[in-house]
Amino acid sequence: YIALLHNNFIRMPAMVMYRRAAFNAVGEFSLFADHSCDYDLYLRIARRFPVHYHDKVVAEYRVHEANTSHKSAVMLRSTMRVYREQWKYVKGNKRLEEAYKRGAEIWQNRYGEELITKLRADVRKAGRDGWRQLLAEALTLLRYSPQVFAKHAKQKLLVTVLGVKH
Repeated sequence: YIALLHNNFIRMPAMVMYRRAAFNAVGEFSLFADHSCDYDLYLRIARRFPVHYHDKVVAEYRVHEANTSHKSAVMLRSTMRVYREQWKYVKGNKRLEEAYKRGAEIWQNRYGEELITKLRADVRKAGRDGWRQLLAEALTLLRYSPQVFAKHAKQKLLVTVLGVKH
């Protein structure tokens, strides 16, 4: 459970063999979790059952531009929703709270930085109709990864106003 709080090292559901008892105990994929429903399921299972690992290849994952995992705003929003659900299970346990805080930082930085890169590229090519999507993504960044938003806003202000480069 602690390892999964830090990072979803399970790349896709096909990499996992599930026991029916786990589904009976924790339920199946949750619709609230949207695009991170697999991560939500792994966390629910790992919280209650032992998880075992082996290093044999059991599945291959084809990466392409249409993968949802490349949609930073969607992944930031859905991952942080799933992640915030974990607080009630870690609260009061210092070791779990530390893992939770570190994991939240990792997720916010990962998808936040990806979203910043995307926003920068999209600003340059956005037409009149593209600004609504840019604003929605910027608000997602501000809500779910405020520290990344603040860091880049500060850097942009320093460069623009004072001419200072980091």
